[in-house]
Formats: sequence, C-alpha cells, structure tokens
Amino acid sequence: MSDIWIERFFAAHTHNADDIDALRSVATRIRKYAAGQTILFKEDRFDLLYAVISGWIGNTRDLEDGSQQILDIFLPGQLVGLRQLTAPQALVGYRALTDAVVCLIDKQGLQERMAELPNINTIILENIAMEDAWLMERVTSLGQRSAAQCIIHFLLEIGDRLAHVAGEEVPATKVNLPISQEQLGSILAITPVHISRVLKDLQSEGLLASKDEAWVFPDRDAAESFCEYQAR
Repeated sequence: MSDIWIERFFAAHTHNADDIDALRSVATRIRKYAAGQTILFKEDRFDLLYAVISGWIGNTRDLEDGSQQILDIFLPGQLVGLRQLTAPQALVGYRALTDAVVCLIDKQGLQERMAELPNINTIILENIAMEDAWLMERVTSLGQRSAAQCIIHFLLEIGDRLAHVAGEEVPATKVNLPISQEQLGSILAITPVHISRVLKDLQSEGLLASKDEAWVFPDRDAAESFCEYQAR
C-alpha cells in the first residue's frame, strides 16, 4: 500500500517509527476512480478520508444550469476531506478530475491517533492550515487578479506542490497539467475560450512556454512578479 501521503505529511517534520506506524494503521484499502466519477456526494455519510496516491480530485458543486464548479483540487499526497475531519456527513461533493487511485483512511482511527500522538495532531492541523492558505490565495486571485495573472499564479502553485511531492527541485520551472482547459476554466472562473486566448498571449509575452506536454516558466522570477506569487 502506497505511503506517498505519509511521506508528504512528514516531509518537513521530525518523526519516528511510531508516528509512521500510527498513520499506516488507519489506512484500509486501495480504490480506483475513473475520470469524471463521483467519489462522494454532498450529504453522504462521511466515515472515510481519501489519501490521493495518483491523479487529481476536485471539490465540486453542481450548478442549476447543469454545469459543475470546481472549488478546490487535491493532488497526490493530500488527504481529501481533511478539513471535514469531524463532520459526520459530507459538506461538499468530491469527483475525480482525472483517473485516480486513493487509499481509504478511517476517520475515527485518525482522530484517535491524533489524540494519542501530539506530533500527528500538530502535523494534521498544519496541513489543514496550509490547504486553507492555498484556497484563500486562489480566492484572492479570482477577486483581485486578471485572467492572465490567475492562470500564471495557479500554474506556479501547482508546479511547486507537485514538485514537492515528487521530491524535485522547488520552486518548480515547469508543470504538467493533466486536466482540460474546461476544467481549468471551472477552477479559475474563466471560460475555456478565454483560457485558450490568454495562454497564447502569455506564450507570446515570454511568461510561458510549452514543451513535452508541460508548461514551462522561461523566467520564473518574472512569472512570480507578474502575478504576485509567493512560493512560501
């Protein structure tokens, strides 16, 4: 069973074998989801968390016109639903944005380990705070930044998060984006047509380049300055 989520949790923290065993003990089984498949509906019973081993998962909301809004995203190493750790029912829905593999985590067991081991409790709370920081920064982007700034900011954030999980150099100089422009537009509240136009403009301005199916930052400092991105 993959320990990618455990490795991510402990990446910046001192820990011991008991801490690792404690988290392994709450992992139950592996489950696979196809792109577009609903993982959890709003108001479903919520006894499990989902540790992402591979793929992207979205926190989603169905709109009255039949479309879907992606409110937040979860990448490999994250625990889907962590901010709802004590909620008996799902407050939002979750859907696989790409093909995904997850490890099911027993919520009650995780809470018991948090009560037993202060180090685990601290790490969980810090991860919740970090997820809130990412989300609040994205909300700021939607309200205060241009479409071009939103896109660059998002790509920088995702690039750094993926590089961190993979143990690669951070800040990242490139990012692989497995989601469609329509999904990207849903995350950033920008139409797919406008997404396409802005991406072309960013390439012509030298802030983005496309290479081997990845988006590359030719000048990382310029990209950060353009959208007021702070890697920390």
